[in-house]
Amino acid sequence: MDKIKQLALYTDGVIEQTNPAGEAYSSARLVSQAEQLAKNDESLIHIMDDCMQFADGNAIEDDITLCVINGKALHGQLQTRTEEEPVSFGEIDYQFCIRGKVIASLDVLNQAMNIMQNSGLPRDLCQKAFTVLAELINNALDHGILHLDSDLKNDFEGFATYLALREERLSNLTNNDQLTIQIYTNSTTFIKISVEDSGSGFALADNSADQQGLSGRGLGLVEAISQTVERNAKGNRTTISIARN
Repeated sequence: MDKIKQLALYTDGVIEQTNPAGEAYSSARLVSQAEQLAKNDESLIHIMDDCMQFADGNAIEDDITLCVINGKALHGQLQTRTEEEPVSFGEIDYQFCIRGKVIASLDVLNQAMNIMQNSGLPRDLCQKAFTVLAELINNALDHGILHLDSDLKNDFEGFATYLALREERLSNLTNNDQLTIQIYTNSTTFIKISVEDSGSGFALADNSADQQGLSGRGLGLVEAISQTVERNAKGNRTTISIARN
């Protein structure tokens, strides 16, 4: 860890972002930009600036997130951090449910994160929770409620179809469409999160990532960050537990 100066984590929306000519930003351009920034001892966060310049006014087509970790600062925190006493924290047992058209307009991820960040939970634990929640909420909405097929995103034409279908189905949401989020913790060392949608679920016997309602990369990310991952028999609720490092 002490040899790492910067670490960049990004969603696939960054490299898939297109410009007016229909060209994708691409992983090759991202790597090239990262190498140039590192050579000039600049922050890799400027990759986002380059991506926006590349888009040249084109609409943002997917979730675009870039997280840059300062290796030196992280190493120092890992060396000096002392575990907090969990007994004085209290308890969070929070649940909210939204139905119908409000699903398309309410930023449920921000609502959940506001609870955690303002409760005194450690920042590193909240950051883990944010990453996992973003994946679970996006997949519950896109695949559970809107019934969108991830395979459509395998090429540019299919991706355009995916976005068009998404907008159409968001406009047709009814009160039968539902998203429920639960957050529980009684210490500063872990968070338990559950995300459930009103969709038909997936077959647990089928181990393919798409049938599980998560793209392969999304599923891998959730399982890598989480201490435990559980899914109900129907396959429309995922419950995870996250612990501090």
